[in-house]
Amino acid sequence: MNLKPILHIPQSIWSKTQTGLASRGAGKRESACIWVGHREKHRWIVKGIIFLDDIPGTIANKRFHHTPNVVIQQIYELLRKEGFQIIADVHTHPALNVEMSELDKSHPTEFRIGFLSLILPNYGYPPITLKNIGFHEYLGNDKWTRVRYSNIIKRVKFTEDD
Repeated sequence: MNLKPILHIPQSIWSKTQTGLASRGAGKRESACIWVGHREKHRWIVKGIIFLDDIPGTIANKRFHHTPNVVIQQIYELLRKEGFQIIADVHTHPALNVEMSELDKSHPTEFRIGFLSLILPNYGYPPITLKNIGFHEYLGNDKWTRVRYSNIIKRVKFTEDD
């Protein structure tokens, strides 16, 4: 029995995430976004994307991406007003390595047990599939786990657009 919430992602958001991150990084640097929507007990529903590279103050280079905490707090406030929550953060890495770096582990968008951080290889350039991404879950106490592909396919449901 799968007690973890199912991540419901509209196919268009999955596609826009990939193309948006790839275009912003231009094959030269990391890029990042957050997925926003609603977290229910057994369903996390992605409704939109915020590309962090578009926000003033965000720093990105070949192996590093950082959005200042004050900016993240402003995003939280805006999301609260709109009735949305952060579902996951998604960022790119160069080449095929989709393991979390020490910097990734120590600077997620949120320190919430169950929080998801997805890493796309090759700065987000295709082909991107559930098999070649890093799908990481925060366990608490500064610990993360990489979710195996056999479990990713149980936890991700691509949906038609609303």
